[in-house]
Amino acid sequence: MKVRYKRQITTLVILTAAVFSIAAGTAIKQEWSSCTNYYNEYFQEGELFFTCVSKTVFDETYQPYTILSLSIFLSLIPLFFLKEKVYFTWRKFAVIATPLIVLWIANSPEFSRGAFPLPLDHRESVTIFSAEAFLIISLLIMIIQSWRLRKRG
Repeated sequence: MKVRYKRQITTLVILTAAVFSIAAGTAIKQEWSSCTNYYNEYFQEGELFFTCVSKTVFDETYQPYTILSLSIFLSLIPLFFLKEKVYFTWRKFAVIATPLIVLWIANSPEFSRGAFPLPLDHRESVTIFSAEAFLIISLLIMIIQSWRLRKRG
């Protein structure tokens, strides 16, 4: 059974890394030339590279894919080193939370409405908030479940 859950974690890590890579690669491919042309006169060579990568990878179009997959990826890494029960507890949370987060991001408006925008009224803020919440809740689940298992003996 131990090999099976490690294999599931490996598959999820590969899947989230692939989603991040495809979204980031597509963003860079589509936006790179316009970014370098626009920022070329303002930055030096090294600064230009990092500025354009951050502008294209975390652009509003691809941001939900890159940030959410990065959050899931970062929450999967500690699971390699934790017990099997911790993984299955986390998986119950992730199976419910991930589709809900995706639906929330997909149904949020692309841009803020009105002169006084609310904190979670557009896609960018919803994406960042939900990715941070997913990562924090995942880490809390891992810490609490590991502590409970250690306490039991």
